[in-house]
Amino acid sequence: MTAIPEAFNEYPHGQPLPVGAMRGLPTPKPDPRLAGLARWLGVDRNPLRRGTDRVEAALRLVMILLLVLAVPAAAGAGPRALDHRRLRAWEAEWRASGPLWRGHRS
Repeated sequence: MTAIPEAFNEYPHGQPLPVGAMRGLPTPKPDPRLAGLARWLGVDRNPLRRGTDRVEAALRLVMILLLVLAVPAAAGAGPRALDHRRLRAWEAEWRASGPLWRGHRS
């Protein structure tokens, strides 16, 4: 069996690997924009975050989800309800006047 070279057990500057790091693979750095978003949403696993901060982060996430889901639904339902009311008004008016071209009322 071949021995693992010492180069795989240490970082380039001679520092030991973190406990959870895999040997031979560099640890990827998170995207700074994604890390900033995680901090803003409050899901960054910060042990100093207070309970009220966690509640605020949860409420912020719920509000964002409501905004993303409810606004398009309301935008689609509003004109549909308005068209329905217009159709009912037109139908009531038509029933009141009747089909004039046939000479009788319905």
